[in-house]
Amino acid sequence: MNRTIVLITGCPGCGKTSFAARILKRYPTFVLSSYDKTKEEYFDRFGFDTLQERAELNKRSWLAYYSELDQLMQSGSPILTDYPFNNLVHEKDLNGIIAKNGYKALSLTLDGDAETLRQRGYRRDMNDENRNFGHLLTRYHKGNFSESDRIPTMTLEEFIQTNQKKDYNLRVGKNIRIDVTDLDNIDYETAFSEIEKLF
Repeated sequence: MNRTIVLITGCPGCGKTSFAARILKRYPTFVLSSYDKTKEEYFDRFGFDTLQERAELNKRSWLAYYSELDQLMQSGSPILTDYPFNNLVHEKDLNGIIAKNGYKALSLTLDGDAETLRQRGYRRDMNDENRNFGHLLTRYHKGNFSESDRIPTMTLEEFIQTNQKKDYNLRVGKNIRIDVTDLDNIDYETAFSEIEKLF
């Protein structure tokens, strides 16, 4: 299982963190690497006053995350990471780091009914007290921000168009699509089976 990386991707709010927790429970030898943790540290440390400034923070936090991921791979540990990784932005960089370090990759794309996933993401953003507000606002400084700066919720059409443009069917290693429309009937066994093929 050494030199293996499993990437969990899909639109925001589709359940990537919960899915990763299931995998960690089954395979506790994985080391969890979180881009969101890096990005949120940057949000809290520097803050931003415009969406352009937030985009610049995102770029800086990606450089930090890729550096951390590269260092972690040098240890040869099996890695689990979750984020809305997509082919539009992340495919080239991820494949480069993975190839450089001689890792085997598996991408798990969580997908399903668009309106169900859009509503699930909306409920998460509105109700999750642990959600960093930097993800949701046009202006954010830790301890000093306003709900009036909240980014408008996407319509269903906007949500579908954004997902199609980004393309979460990640071309990094083998890609497996898993339907998460019904949270009570998610096919975890398919993911487990594909992970075990990497052993």
